[in-house]
Amino acid sequence: MKTFGLLLLASCSSSPEEEALERPVPAEILNSISASNMKEHVDVLASDAMGGRIPGSPGHLDSKDYILAQMEDIGLLPLGQEGYEYIYPNAPSGSRFMLDENNEIQPQSTEWGYDLVGLVPGSDPELSDEYMVLMAHYDHLGVDEEGNA
Repeated sequence: MKTFGLLLLASCSSSPEEEALERPVPAEILNSISASNMKEHVDVLASDAMGGRIPGSPGHLDSKDYILAQMEDIGLLPLGQEGYEYIYPNAPSGSRFMLDENNEIQPQSTEWGYDLVGLVPGSDPELSDEYMVLMAHYDHLGVDEEGNA
C-alpha cells in the first residue's frame, strides 16, 4: 500500500531556487498504482473502525494519520502550515455525532479540521508556474444518535 493522496499539488516544474525540492516519485511507486491497491486504501478509510470520520473524532484522527503515512511513504513534499497539515476552523454541528475514544456517542465538538497538502515537483522548466490540483475528502458525517456510521 504505497499510493494515496488527498490534496496533491503537482507542479510541472520547480524554479532554480526550488531545485533542492525536486524529488520525482519513484517509478516503483507510480507502477504500484492499481484499482486493487486503491480499494485497499478505501477499505481502510471506510471501515467501521474509523467511526464515521467526523472531524475531531478518533476515527478522523486515525484516518488523517493513515493518509499522512501514505503521503510520506510516496515522498510527497509537505506544503501545509505544519508539515502536510493545513489547519482550518471547523464549526461543530449540533446534529452530528461521533464515537469518542471509549466508543461512546458524543456530539461533534471540535473547532479545528485538517486538510492535507503535498507536492510532486515537475521537471519541465517551461511549465514551472502551472499546477494540477487533485482533491478528495477524508472526513465524513460521523455517526447517528445510535452510533451507526
